[in-house]
Amino acid sequence: MSVVMMTPEQQDVESTLTDEPVYLSFSIDGLDIEPTIEQLDRGNASFISTNHFDTFYEGQMIGPAVLSLQAEGMTVVYPVVKSKNWPVINVEFMNIAEKDREMISRFLATCSGGMRPPTHRRLQSPPTAL
Repeated sequence: MSVVMMTPEQQDVESTLTDEPVYLSFSIDGLDIEPTIEQLDRGNASFISTNHFDTFYEGQMIGPAVLSLQAEGMTVVYPVVKSKNWPVINVEFMNIAEKDREMISRFLATCSGGMRPPTHRRLQSPPTAL
């Protein structure tokens, strides 16, 4: 078993999102799904899906979906699955209006003291010569 160490900053951000839950509501194949968002940025999100993980695939459009932000309201987004790594599903919001990006930014600023939660991005390393 491996242990993941987080910096105090990452711990604060994650606990703040737990205090201010964000939900994404959508339907796939007649199944209503409403996961809690684990990571959120102005145009990206990730959530955990253990029960329906195999339902998702990269490039899949899972919208329209309703993004519910506590104290800010709701907005319709069009998520596309960018990647998945058990049990995390990473999505990007396509064609999101600037007013909706601003609403997400306001939410992030109020719930995390102006800090955005970390995203699941892989660092690209330059190719090595053989």
